[in-house]
Amino acid sequence: KITLDFESFSDHRLEGSAVLPLFPDGMPELILDKDKFNADELPIIASRDLVLFPNMTMPIVLGRERSIRVAKEAEQNKTYIGLIAQKDARVEDPGQKDLYRMGCLAEVMKSLEMPDGTLNVFLQGRVLIRLDRLVQTEPYLTGEVHVVEEKKIVEQAPVQELDIFEQGRKDHPDRKSV
Repeated sequence: KITLDFESFSDHRLEGSAVLPLFPDGMPELILDKDKFNADELPIIASRDLVLFPNMTMPIVLGRERSIRVAKEAEQNKTYIGLIAQKDARVEDPGQKDLYRMGCLAEVMKSLEMPDGTLNVFLQGRVLIRLDRLVQTEPYLTGEVHVVEEKKIVEQAPVQELDIFEQGRKDHPDRKSV
């Protein structure tokens, strides 16, 4: 028999530390603000081994100088960025051929500079984007993109079609009784 004493649990944060709220005014409504990005020259962060999806909030650690610059400028100017995964995480300076074509338009919600020079960034995915081409690689990646309209993958089948499908399953000769 296991007994848990919830009174003895403690908060293991260091004394004097604080929790930074990601959304100080509550969870924001996800609306795409077209004034926050230029689809002809969107700043791009090439991510290693991670993918961001729309409506998803995720922390990432940035180490490359140009990625850090993109995130800082986007947070300061309140603009969107593109997060696109690299095909090979070992490539240090990715170009067009090193990136997947699909990515996510994202907003930098918060960032925190670390003592080792990296930048911890909280991103919130907005919409899917397709990278048409890289426009520049210096001082950081920018690309020409377009927003991918999401469509329902499975439409709801009419009840009559489902009834016919179920009847066909029952009558099929390979169907065994349970």
